[in-house]
Amino acid sequence: MYQLKYDKGFNKITRDINYIKNVNDIPSKIREYITNTSNNRIIYEIKTKNHLCGKCLQKLDNNYYCDKCHVKHVIGNKLDVINVNEVSIFNDDLNDIKANYIFFDVTENGIYLYFIRETISYIMPYSYLNKTSSLDVFKVYFIEEDGITDVINNDYIAYKEAIECLNDTDNFNDVTDKMINFFETPYDAYLYVDNLKELKNTCYKYSFIWEAMDYLSKNDSYDLKMLTINPICYREFEYLIKMKLYQLAFTSVNYFKYEKNFEKIFGVSKTLYPFMIRNDISYYELCALRLYPHEDIDVIKFISSDLYTFECILKIASINLKKLKEYFDNNKLAYGYIYEYYDYLSYASFLGLNLKDNKVLFPLDLMLEHDKLYLQMTILKNPDIENKIFETAKLLSLNTYEDDDYIIYPADSVESLIEESEMQANCVKTYGEYIAKNICQIYFLRKKNDVNKSFVTIEVKDNKVVQARIKYNELPPEEVNKVIRKWEKGFKVIYKNSN
Repeated sequence: MYQLKYDKGFNKITRDINYIKNVNDIPSKIREYITNTSNNRIIYEIKTKNHLCGKCLQKLDNNYYCDKCHVKHVIGNKLDVINVNEVSIFNDDLNDIKANYIFFDVTENGIYLYFIRETISYIMPYSYLNKTSSLDVFKVYFIEEDGITDVINNDYIAYKEAIECLNDTDNFNDVTDKMINFFETPYDAYLYVDNLKELKNTCYKYSFIWEAMDYLSKNDSYDLKMLTINPICYREFEYLIKMKLYQLAFTSVNYFKYEKNFEKIFGVSKTLYPFMIRNDISYYELCALRLYPHEDIDVIKFISSDLYTFECILKIASINLKKLKEYFDNNKLAYGYIYEYYDYLSYASFLGLNLKDNKVLFPLDLMLEHDKLYLQMTILKNPDIENKIFETAKLLSLNTYEDDDYIIYPADSVESLIEESEMQANCVKTYGEYIAKNICQIYFLRKKNDVNKSFVTIEVKDNKVVQARIKYNELPPEEVNKVIRKWEKGFKVIYKNSN
């Protein structure tokens, strides 16, 4: 089979590349590895919450032991557990489960990287029997000193071109698309690592990739450039591997430039090196370590969840990031709310609040204070809104109503709208501008025995009640509606809306 190739001057040439096409020709040690790995997988039935042996489908005990196969299953990575729906297993249909495998094959002709797809089929007519398995050669890459050939798709990428693509941060999306199109393979796969030492006398000889066998065996998501381009083309790869910083080597090697000085390379003190090894930190975790140079992996992971936002936070306030994490955890705030926290700090800074005060830095209710400060900031930017609400309320106060049980009065400030919104779980906090522009009026109905607690929010247009809602935008009881209708008929101020 003739494949598209280039010489070192990037001129097209053709050449015969022989590779394994028939799965029966896959080396026996690889086939044995696939079989053993497949049999060790655990099938988890979501509905029944049962764990089944991947080989015989016998229910496993709590220690993942199969009484039928006399094997204790070991979970090495997420691919070892297959989540299935109960119905899809226990019926008369053919049920397929797929798995992917990667292995290097070093030959006299060169290095081949194979993607093998396994399809396991279970036929289940009321028994745990009848399992069949088939293998297909899904992808094949031929690796040389100058570049990589996608054998099946008849495509080629030179290392020079690949590196230029990876380093072209100005055209990241185009680069990403180009690399994805070339390495169009599943990201979830098992990698056979026992033969990696065979790469020592190949173009991988300076990579020391075989020293990362433990890392690679536990990983199940493979970006193909991390197995091909990075080890061969980057001097820094060898350096990172020898330093046992495997995740940095495989996923982020192009972010580093070799220096003799540790701190110049990583941007952190060398005293943190053992911590970096223990946790096999990622690039984003390294960036987090630069912001928070302490041996606390939980805080580091917290920061790396949204690195840019944390950088912005630290530009606003000198905040203890460990305390910030504790604040999020204690208040059961999802880490995704860090951007809202940044917004809150931005508002607080704009309003001149003391950002050294813990009460300001760590509010009791983040979202409540976030909304309050937002509206305060809006008012400060446009003070006419607050003034207009207050002047309108003075006029509307003549419409204040009171009987033995209830009192009704107009909203007189942005703060009152915010408080009403939070107590009622509605959007009236956004009505400040509408009131200022005379689009509508807002009144509050309270029980006289609990006047500080919100009960009913009322919107009026053209001297007509257009809506009245209790908490969660529910309708008020009929008894209260009667009070509202009586109040509406007795308006003393005829307030015409502008719209």
